[in-house]
Amino acid sequence: MGYIIRLTEQNGYESPSWILGMAELDCVVSSPSCTFSFGASERFDLLAKLTDTNISELLSITYPLANGEHDYCLFFDNIIPRYCLRLGHPKICPQCLLESSYCRRIWDLSIVTTCLKHKCLLIDECTNCKSFISWSRDHVSICSCEFDWRKSTPISVGESELLLTEHIHWLCGLPIDKDYTQDRLNQNPVLNLSLQDLLLAVFFIAGQYQGLLVSTGRKLIPFGRNKDFHNLFSLAFSVFEDWPNAYYQFLDWRSKQEKSILSIRQRQKSALYREFGRFYAGLFKILSEYQFGFMKKAFVEYLIEKWEGYCVSPANEKNSTTPHFENKYISKIDAKRLLGTFDEQINQLIKTGKLKSIVRSKGMKRLIFVEITDIAKLIRENDL
Repeated sequence: MGYIIRLTEQNGYESPSWILGMAELDCVVSSPSCTFSFGASERFDLLAKLTDTNISELLSITYPLANGEHDYCLFFDNIIPRYCLRLGHPKICPQCLLESSYCRRIWDLSIVTTCLKHKCLLIDECTNCKSFISWSRDHVSICSCEFDWRKSTPISVGESELLLTEHIHWLCGLPIDKDYTQDRLNQNPVLNLSLQDLLLAVFFIAGQYQGLLVSTGRKLIPFGRNKDFHNLFSLAFSVFEDWPNAYYQFLDWRSKQEKSILSIRQRQKSALYREFGRFYAGLFKILSEYQFGFMKKAFVEYLIEKWEGYCVSPANEKNSTTPHFENKYISKIDAKRLLGTFDEQINQLIKTGKLKSIVRSKGMKRLIFVEITDIAKLIRENDL
């Protein structure tokens, strides 16, 4: 759409609809879905003739479907979910437009909220009329209210608020001012993920702050303004900085939040679900793949070092709810989830002594508890 707007301005049209209509590209400019941005080459035959442009050049500024899958596309050669592109709500950097009058592709990615070059916030609303910026305009840099966005005062952001955008530039092969050393990658494990997995991890943590039941970003992105997304995504990304200390602080916060909303339904869940709720469920569902194992491992280490939840003492059943860091146990159900295994395997690990366990009775039920330190040892040894 940025290219279409440039053509609109250069040819003196009053709306991009003229070019889209002549090119037979289906798009409602007032509220564009921009579906043609994911289209095949034959869709651009007319536009190529109209503009005397090679189709391959036009395709280079689209987001082709990845491996023919409707829900995924290529973004700077990275496979990402289509919903991560917020094409219907364009963003701009006033300083970039002041230097050169064209829209950057990187701005289309919802999680990119800042301009790395000018260290400022991208804007998605006109500073004059306060309306969302729209593709329905006849100039690249001028709003339909006739305000020139290049005259806007940029909103500066701190270095820490640029880290996420900086890393995305690096993943997309765009220039950044610093070299990414191995030390930097080791300090923050999320930096070793692909762009698709990075998006999933950041959206998941952001969803926790928003109180969403399950968050892959699909329900997080459609609504809101860029300045709000910036605060949310910066906060979510900061959880992975100073690893694992910031992550532990997030878990402390998550535990306090869950305790404040303890319900009858939660009391029927396992101890770890009662303590960490949606985060605990999502960590082993949404982020269950191997590449997110660093989050699971750090979570188990947190349970050993910090958790003050329920403990079952083999020596004194009366003190079963008293924190006891040397002998901290969790239910067999939680043990299965942490190890990603089944009843038979847990039973075998208990039988061979690799997992210490104790048995308690609750009415007619026979409850099995497993020591957390043994679970952590197995995860470390087997790189689970």
